[in-house]
Amino acid sequence: MSIVGIAAWVAVFVIGATLIHTLGSEFWGILFVMICGAVLGTLVARLP
Repeated sequence: MSIVGIAAWVAVFVIGATLIHTLGSEFWGILFVMICGAVLGTLVARLP
């Protein structure tokens, strides 16, 4: 995986953890990580 892909994954998990901490609800953080993970997975798979 490229450095860009790794950086994107790290960003998604950091934002997800921040959401869980800020909202006090794991549901939204996990939902965010799942949706962004699916989108990122699709985008990264299309990269050369």
